[in-house]
Amino acid sequence: MMRVLLSAVVAMPAALTVAEPADEPGGVPKRLARVSRVPDLHGTIVADFPVAFGPYTEAELVKQFPEHDLALISAMTHAETFEDALESLQPTLESSIDAMAFQMQAALHVVACDLIDVSEPLNEGEQRDTRTDASPEASIAPKFKGLPPNFRWQDFPVMIPDLRNGRYPSDARTRMALWWYVKAMDVPYAVDKFVCYWTALEILWLSSDVQVTAPYQADCGHNISTCPECGKSIERQVRGASLRRYIVELGGLDENDARDLWKLRQVVHGADVFTSSRMEILGRLVPTLRAVVLSLLKAVLGDPLGQPPAMVALDGPILGHTMALLGHRIVDKDEITIVRFLERLS
Repeated sequence: MMRVLLSAVVAMPAALTVAEPADEPGGVPKRLARVSRVPDLHGTIVADFPVAFGPYTEAELVKQFPEHDLALISAMTHAETFEDALESLQPTLESSIDAMAFQMQAALHVVACDLIDVSEPLNEGEQRDTRTDASPEASIAPKFKGLPPNFRWQDFPVMIPDLRNGRYPSDARTRMALWWYVKAMDVPYAVDKFVCYWTALEILWLSSDVQVTAPYQADCGHNISTCPECGKSIERQVRGASLRRYIVELGGLDENDARDLWKLRQVVHGADVFTSSRMEILGRLVPTLRAVVLSLLKAVLGDPLGQPPAMVALDGPILGHTMALLGHRIVDKDEITIVRFLERLS
């Protein structure tokens, strides 16, 4: 068991203030000045972990982000491995960053992430094991993860479009399904792509006659199939089962993938959080969902299924998000300061 310090560098948007006012009230200021929004070093306990937040001044990284000021957020825990430490501390760091982003009303992005063994006895200048993440934001803030490289699908677009050959939506629902599909292709994050493709899917399903019904189920768990007063059936449509049947029967999706996609849909609606395992499922299934929606859209638009645009399934790999460099480096004075500060918070 080692004690691990996890530190993430956060890009903070700077603020502008009036350095030289206008000559007359209501006029344009003569000069504005940039003001850092990075606070002095401070900390608190978040989800039972000590968390510190303050300035970051390492020159090389600072030069890479001239439009931002950099801040360092750090937390510490005991773990068997760096992976265990990251899994344990990630929700705390992400929620801490989100809390500050909410205060600032600006999304905050992680630009570097580092873990180091700070087990006692700890002295400046010692060589310690480290892990540095190549995709720091993917590790700390899954909401900003893109899709991993997925070689299970091959995209076949129309190389040179022709306005005369366009398949135009004939009704409002098809138009909105196409609207969400096109939007999905250009949003950068995996969660956003899923939301857009799934929204297009649900719109298309609403125009279909695929539905699964079931008796009304009371809170006690009993099923009520008929009205106790008039005897009429009170079976109702089951949205989840209906959508799953739709994408299996009309979209050609595997039933297990359909169930996993529905579970992800429930996460989007607040049923749970996007854990690392769910993000892996998301990375695997979003291209599959895109292929399903593409084929369903082509059918509704009257576009021949055997012609481009199309997506063809291949037997290829999916590359993971996580790439990290394991090594050693010297513990510096600033890290010792952070460690002692976190100890006092504990």
